Amino acid sequence: MAPEILEKAEYDHTIDWWAMGILIYEMMAGYTPYDADKPDELLVCILDTEIKFPDWFSFEAVSIIEQFLKQDPIKRLGSVIYQDGEDAIKQHTFFRDIDWVLLEQRQTEPPFTPYIEEERNVHILPKALSLPTIENCEMKKCSF
Repeated sequence: MAPEILEKAEYDHTIDWWAMGILIYEMMAGYTPYDADKPDELLVCILDTEIKFPDWFSFEAVSIIEQFLKQDPIKRLGSVIYQDGEDAIKQHTFFRDIDWVLLEQRQTEPPFTPYIEEERNVHILPKALSLPTIENCEMKKCSF
């Protein structure tokens, strides 16, 4: 959650850009940028802890995540007041290889397409993410 929500302050669309920063970090690292055992500790981490980045993050990735995760929503990447709103996001070097016009027209090729043998193929997912199957479900009660 964005700091302004945790602080019960007014908020706007910039909480979505905070969430985007968290999402990019988690997708690249495989874990959350904030680590805590208890919910109260997590709140303190979000409000007071500087994020540490894995060595394999590119300069561009660190830059965009840091800008999305600014504590002050006015200074956050995507803020209309401080910057050029979503145009600033599109122009960030993290997205330098994206042709936004072609993307909006659905004319781009994905950078990676997984091989899928069948429609419900989940072999590329870690076992921890595997969904329950019909075999281990009984009367709509699933054992995960």
